[in-house]
Amino acid sequence: MSMKKLVLLFCLLFLAACAKPEVTVTQNVTANVTENKTAAPVETFGRIVVSVGSQGDIDLDTLIFEVTEVQAYLKAEDEWVKLTSAKVPFDLVALNNQQSILIDAPVDPGEYTQLKFRVNDAEGTKGDAEYEVVLPNTYFVVNTKLTVAKDKVSSAQIIFLPNTISLLADKGYMKPSVKIITTNDADVIVEDKIITVTGGTPGSDDSHDVIDLYTEAQLLSMKTHCSSDCKDACVDTANDCVTSCEEKVENGCDTEDEDLCRDSCNEFMHPADCRDGCQESTVGGCMDHLVPRCSIGCSATLDTCNTTCSTNCR
Repeated sequence: MSMKKLVLLFCLLFLAACAKPEVTVTQNVTANVTENKTAAPVETFGRIVVSVGSQGDIDLDTLIFEVTEVQAYLKAEDEWVKLTSAKVPFDLVALNNQQSILIDAPVDPGEYTQLKFRVNDAEGTKGDAEYEVVLPNTYFVVNTKLTVAKDKVSSAQIIFLPNTISLLADKGYMKPSVKIITTNDADVIVEDKIITVTGGTPGSDDSHDVIDLYTEAQLLSMKTHCSSDCKDACVDTANDCVTSCEEKVENGCDTEDEDLCRDSCNEFMHPADCRDGCQESTVGGCMDHLVPRCSIGCSATLDTCNTTCSTNCR
């Protein structure tokens, strides 16, 4: 072999030996890791796996909300580490009693004592109806005890408890709490985005406690908006009631048939009022008697609706 070839071979071997190890993300990653530290070689990282699910019956066919940002608080450095800013949707109805992976991210070893989420308002469906489901706030923070070790996995399972969901017209209001289960040095299996966590050490003895996501002031503000929106919807319902009543009464009086006339007005007013109007000798007399009673009858609908608002927006 010539001297030139020996020198070239030596240089190639030297460069290969001195190359820095590549930082890679494990195959379970489901969202991009952004703004996370990447300077250290991959073997110095641990991993945080965060998943989301729900527990308890939800009176909807679907309830989809979108997590748009996740951060973890690294206690030793007194800083928030952004794990992802990807938008990840979840259907809390479909995830009842199971967990779907949110993020699998490499992080520096250390103790992470809080997780911060940003969540968009949810969308719900029930039959053919669609609802915008409003949350009291877009950010929430939960305490954790994730002790991340080199080459180890720490898991945080976030369980939403949709305690109260009020459905009003095309809008709903959700006041959730959560439970959080943290496990260090865990074995995590992911299949079709559903995770199973086995082994490991519980992060803390109180990991199953219920955590209220929002302050009393935030809930009071939501209650105010809920009540206002609800009463506006009640007024619309009452107005629709009056319009429907007047149209049906007009058609009923026009028939000049007492039985058909009564069928048109019985649902809106007292049967005696309906009877007396339908027994009038002329169409005009029938209308004059029944139409004003549409507003009286529908006002009861308004009162009932407002009472429901006070209950649902508690």
